Amino acid sequence: MSPGRLFKQLALMVWGFGLFFPYLTAAEPVAQQNYYSIQLLSGEPEMIKNAWQKVHELPYVRIEKHTGQHMLRVGFWNNKKPARKQLALIRNNFSDAFILQVKFEPNKIVQGWTTNTRKKNTSDITEGRVKPLPLPSNLVLRQEYSRPEILAFRDRHEIWFENALIKPVKKPFFPSRPVATEPVKKQKAMPNEAPLWRLYKEEKYDVLQAEIIRIRGNYPNWHPPQKLLNLLLQGKIAQKINQSIRENDAAMLIHMAELYPDVFTCTRIDWAWALADARAALKQTSSLILGLHRLIPVCSEQERLATLYKARYWLDADKWEKLLEREAKAYRTSQGENKFQNLRYSYQCEKLLAAYQANDPIEFRALLSQLESEIERYRDVHTALLGGWHYYNAQEMAAAETWFTKALAWDPNQRDALHGLSLSAMQDGRFDDAQYFARKLPTSSEVRQNILSDTNVSTDFPSVPDTKSIALAGGELNPGNSFAYVGAILPLSSRFGDGFLQRYWVDRLTYSFDDNGRKINAEQWGAEVLFGYRKPYRQGWWAAYVGPAYRNIQFSPNVANISNRGSAFRGKIQLEGEQILSDTWRVNAIASYVTGQHNYWVRGRLLHTLNNRIFIGPEVITLGDTNFKIVQLGWAILAAEVLPKTDVGVKFGVRKAKGLSATGYIGIELGRSF
Repeated sequence: MSPGRLFKQLALMVWGFGLFFPYLTAAEPVAQQNYYSIQLLSGEPEMIKNAWQKVHELPYVRIEKHTGQHMLRVGFWNNKKPARKQLALIRNNFSDAFILQVKFEPNKIVQGWTTNTRKKNTSDITEGRVKPLPLPSNLVLRQEYSRPEILAFRDRHEIWFENALIKPVKKPFFPSRPVATEPVKKQKAMPNEAPLWRLYKEEKYDVLQAEIIRIRGNYPNWHPPQKLLNLLLQGKIAQKINQSIRENDAAMLIHMAELYPDVFTCTRIDWAWALADARAALKQTSSLILGLHRLIPVCSEQERLATLYKARYWLDADKWEKLLEREAKAYRTSQGENKFQNLRYSYQCEKLLAAYQANDPIEFRALLSQLESEIERYRDVHTALLGGWHYYNAQEMAAAETWFTKALAWDPNQRDALHGLSLSAMQDGRFDDAQYFARKLPTSSEVRQNILSDTNVSTDFPSVPDTKSIALAGGELNPGNSFAYVGAILPLSSRFGDGFLQRYWVDRLTYSFDDNGRKINAEQWGAEVLFGYRKPYRQGWWAAYVGPAYRNIQFSPNVANISNRGSAFRGKIQLEGEQILSDTWRVNAIASYVTGQHNYWVRGRLLHTLNNRIFIGPEVITLGDTNFKIVQLGWAILAAEVLPKTDVGVKFGVRKAKGLSATGYIGIELGRSF
């Protein structure tokens, strides 16, 4: 080796040693260099400062301020192992502490030790992290995150971006001995940047990063566009955040929030909610509340209310109520005010239910009194029922009936309200009222059967149905004669009061009778509209109807001396009733009379109850006018609720018309409630 070449190599070694000696012998961390540190707390400055006073003897303890947020951190380790040992001790007092990899940035330290530090020697004016631009809002939020098993740390891609990507490439060192090379091909002064932008639009950030490195190796004088670098950094940040959300990595998500707090704001409310969920999962309540305080005053009305709704599942009642008070002071549109009032009302109803379940009458009544006007404004049936049952259990029947009545007014078919009103009436000894509300319950309802059984009243089929309206149809057959009918019984308008009814009816009757030794066959068509009133009482019920009736009667052969021939409008009166004889026996009867025609129809039945659904017993029917008289003796079997809201009856027996021989008959009856 020549002396000249040896001298050059020694000089190069001395220069390199001098360059790196300060870094090897430094007692303090080097600015802008990455280290492992432990973060103890983040939050309000006063809280952080008090904690710093307790741990100021730890290595390199300091308070840092990043984008308006204060953080208490400890240590600068090049190796993660000693950091983990220190973390195990620190977590005895700071359970939320975790390891992260950060740069030493003296300008960010607002409380700590005083030191003179060296900055890295660099000639690149673009060094330093670029402030991210607003990110696109097209990413899907994931919720419900589990506690992570490992701590987060920054990956090599972020370190590469911050330490290598935006620095100029150093010129390669060439040895003094000439090396034979091929002729260098002439290159373009600058590369085509269009493919780089295409990779960015396709969100292929890793490929874009590798392509930038390749191009810079081929074009030493080329610098990537600053806008592209900004967007690439934003894309990688968004990619890392979304990955943390998809994988339920709460620690990594919190770490990203420490590095880039400005992106977890109202512009990306889904990320802010995911961060709050992560902090709730890791029991970082102080940081969670601080983050919510930053969101609620500044976000849009819809986002604030949505944040409040979600926070109900992150915080306990006291802390959530403070957030509610904070939102109450904000401006809202009329639509937003309605949503806010609904949210607050729902929360108060939750507290009311909790007091009911805890059997705390004092708290329950205080809350119910506060909510009474809102319950009426919202027509809240379920909360009104809660009030009714509370007072019923406390044996305060007047107050119970008040709340049950409100619930029934808002929902006329509310079974719990009917049940509560019937029980309250029974407790007060008002058995007629108890029966009235019990009859409005479905026939198959066990509650209904128990109430009516307790009052010794049963109004199952064949009584007038419990529902407001019923359709009726039926018929009878016997040799040469028949009877068929359809009808409906409906309530009158509510302004007439309970019990007033209207009855519509159409029938066809064929019969035979003897006229001085001649057999006369008759066909009668009838239609009527009756109005009446039905009244239940302790041992049964009665009803009375009156109204116009139309009759058309034709005879064969057409004998001149027979009355009631042809069409006519008449008046009709009809009486009905049922009397309960015992728990298993009852008697019911129907009688009607048509004026002018002197037509009558009477039926009586004695029925035995088999199982509250099947009734069986004898019946007697007689009908006639000035021309004929018929008597029927038979047996009736009646079944309730054969189909939903449908009752069916069958009957059979012997029929005898005056002057004619006896014949048999069979019939069917149908009733459908609606």
